[in-house]
Order: sequence, then C-alpha cells, then structure tokens
Amino acid sequence: EFYFDDFAIDRILTSFAQDSAITAGFYLPRLDNRGSLSLRVEGRKNNSIMFGHSTWIDGWSLNNMIMGDPLGPDAQSLHISMSKNFSPTTRLHNQFYVERIDSNSYGGAPGHRAVTVNGLEEWRIRDVVSLDYKWNHWLSSTFNLGYEHIKDFNFTSGASRNDFLTQALMTFDTQKLLKKN
Repeated sequence: EFYFDDFAIDRILTSFAQDSAITAGFYLPRLDNRGSLSLRVEGRKNNSIMFGHSTWIDGWSLNNMIMGDPLGPDAQSLHISMSKNFSPTTRLHNQFYVERIDSNSYGGAPGHRAVTVNGLEEWRIRDVVSLDYKWNHWLSSTFNLGYEHIKDFNFTSGASRNDFLTQALMTFDTQKLLKKN
C-alpha cells in the first residue's frame, strides 16, 4: 500500500522519499504439511508530515475522530506474527513488534522539506502471546501475556519504561447457544 501527501508529478522522486507512507508485507498461511502453522510479516514507513502539517497542526479528523496511523508521522515499524493451531479448539499466537517514532519537526515547501527541530526518537519493542481455547460451539476464551520496553519514552532522553500485559477474555455467543439445530 502506498499513501501520498503533497504528491507532485514534477518531483516524483522526492514525493516517494518524503511524501509517501508505505505498508508492505507477506503472509504464509501454511508453513507445515498440516496447515497448522502460519506467519505474517509487515513493515510500515510513515512520511514526515503524515496526518499532521505545519499549517494544520491539530491533525486530520473526520466526524471529530482523528484519522491516521497510531505510530504518527516520521515512524517505521516491523510486525511479525506467528500462529500455531494445536487442535480445532486450541491456538497459540505470538505477535512481535519493533517501532521507531521520531519527534523531529519539519518545515519548507513540498520537495524542499527539511528538519527544523531535531528531536529524539522513541523505540518500542513489544511481544504478545495469546492462547485461544474453544470450550464448545458457544463459549471460547483467550489468555494474553505481553511485554513492552520503551526507550526514551515520550521523547525524553534516558526515560525507559517497561510495560506488562495480562488479559483474560471469555466470549459467550448467545445466538449460537439459543439456536436450535
């Protein structure tokens, strides 16, 4: 996927370098003979003014909802996801992320954009492991464990942070429960 902001045909090379946001990846749905192991890899690169602008500093919105990518402008990420189905009722899923978010400010006309404030980068490394279990046709559960390390949190030099996630979910499908076969 490609997204362009301030794209101009007369400066097509700088438009690709400065004005584009790119998402690319691949999906391998069957890494073993049984089809129980799959892999997804996705990389993203957001341009320096994506969903923000020196003129429109509040960002872009639609129906009072902020549009854009949670990474924000001038960011890159790599996401690796692997799933293993142990049985029709049990699945283990692992998601690993590496994200770099920059706090630079940019100015200048399109095609001549330059850094006006050279800010810090925030680095995030995150891993989430999920176990899904289907108890019967109307009841399932998910258990999540995760860890995230953030270097230079909130663009503050030396401010590292470690976050932990534990989550348990139960899903009741009342429509399936009450449906007569």
